[in-house]
Amino acid sequence: MSLLGKVWQVSPYILEKVKEYPDILTLLSWSEHISEPHGWLRELIEKFNDDISLIIAEGKTEFLDLVTGWHSMHWFFTGESEEYNLPFIVSEIPNRNEPLLVNAVLGGTRIKADFDLRYFTPDEVKQVAKALSIIAKEENFVERWKKLKQPPRTSRIYFWYIEDDWDENFIDFTNFVEYYKNASERGNAILISIN
Repeated sequence: MSLLGKVWQVSPYILEKVKEYPDILTLLSWSEHISEPHGWLRELIEKFNDDISLIIAEGKTEFLDLVTGWHSMHWFFTGESEEYNLPFIVSEIPNRNEPLLVNAVLGGTRIKADFDLRYFTPDEVKQVAKALSIIAKEENFVERWKKLKQPPRTSRIYFWYIEDDWDENFIDFTNFVEYYKNASERGNAILISIN
């Protein structure tokens, strides 16, 4: 069974609500089905009735579906394929021969939930977006790929790493960078779920 990743940009107000009630993420995910809710969805809507119109509006904002690519993105931006609890959001690299490292997928702050859920505040989103923009501008995709240490053969991403499908991977990474930049420009927070 594969773990799937999704990214949402949300207002600071909705972020505070999700931190308190992670179930709101379900409403964000199902916002297009709220016009005719049934069963459990109706109960959830009633629980958050005061904020439901705002939750629906933000849920209709396009989320970014990382599918199973979240793991390779984590490696591409941090250089780590097996370590998930890194102590930085953006690394300070003294030597420009080393790649800039950005913990944009599994960084941030965890929210207690039944699945891996984390967030980046609007200020952290700005920091991450700036660093990702530097990577997008200054580094050639393939050159960065080659600078990073090869993941172990036992890693989930080893076979992905040895593929030569650079164009498709580049599009995924570019979309991720653009999503962060858009959230930064709007002053939004980022929510990331892996489950």
